[in-house]
Amino acid sequence: LPAPLLLAQAKPGVVADLEIPGAGKKDPPIVYAVYRATTARGDAKLPLILALHGGTGNARQFASFLMCVAEAQGAILVAAQGFREVVGADGYWWKGDAAEQAMLDRLLEHVRQTLPVEPNRLAVVGLADGAELGMRWAVEKDRGVRGVIAVNFLWKPPGPPKAPKELKFCLIASR
Repeated sequence: LPAPLLLAQAKPGVVADLEIPGAGKKDPPIVYAVYRATTARGDAKLPLILALHGGTGNARQFASFLMCVAEAQGAILVAAQGFREVVGADGYWWKGDAAEQAMLDRLLEHVRQTLPVEPNRLAVVGLADGAELGMRWAVEKDRGVRGVIAVNFLWKPPGPPKAPKELKFCLIASR
């Protein structure tokens, strides 16, 4: 969507369900939800929180769950939706592969072009398989990610992530 239309749909205090059309089979549509904090002031550039739901979740559900985080930070929250539909449930999951990482890059580029976000004030919040994908994606290359919150109760990280010094991590995990 062009910036004025996207801004109109990203009304403060309301979760909006949006989609970026795909350009073919190798470039599927990206489904995501946006929440703009009511605490955001004026026309200033805002921090961005990229949220990745857990298995059997979806973008709207996770955005609705994390609205309070966006409010506390005066931020824009963008919750991406996994590609793989869970059979028999209204949910999706992440595999963590190169296609999903490319999708997150495409989504981030789109959001930075259409919403008033600061390029280097990006935090990633992930749950379960969304946490694994988010952590990998955040450290792979410099995308302006400055913080990661990874919540995963079934996964043990293979070791400390290699990341830029300015990147802060909060890993919540148990086995």
